[in-house]
Amino acid sequence: FIAEARARAQKNGVTDRVAFIEGPALDFSPEPGGYDIVLCIGASFALQDFDHALPWMLAALKPDGVLAIGEPFFHAPLPPEVAAKVDPGLARLHDLAGTVAAFEEHGLSLDGFIAASLDDWDRYESPHWRAAREWARANPDHPDREEFLRRVRHDKEAYFQWQRQYLGWGIFVGRRASF
Repeated sequence: FIAEARARAQKNGVTDRVAFIEGPALDFSPEPGGYDIVLCIGASFALQDFDHALPWMLAALKPDGVLAIGEPFFHAPLPPEVAAKVDPGLARLHDLAGTVAAFEEHGLSLDGFIAASLDDWDRYESPHWRAAREWARANPDHPDREEFLRRVRHDKEAYFQWQRQYLGWGIFVGRRASF
């Protein structure tokens, strides 16, 4: 992924304006107020979670910069029978209104939002199942094969039992609020 990004930067003549940094996000200390745009698309877990990612990102953002974060959220409160099935990592998610409120509580003005549709979710999830099957077929003797396949089956069941109905994902874009 990084190699392809570097190649594209070279091809487009922007290598003097971009930097690619590999490694754990929390090990990286960005220049305070040094970036025009700070993005975290679908990886706030690398900065602990959404509520910890926003201050980290804001610290790196120039005063007039743009922040964009892609984050899952719940469409509605979960019924108790669904909540009992939710992985603890997902249980901490906000609903959509709570995600927007948390974004704004960090001093950001929400200037743009786009959410994944059900078709988008299906196109995102479906390739995982095929890739897992192909990997398992190519690695019949891998010591983690059965555990990996168990997890894939579990995740697919969760997707159809409740995630597809209750879990959303969107990109939230904003700047520091000036009002």
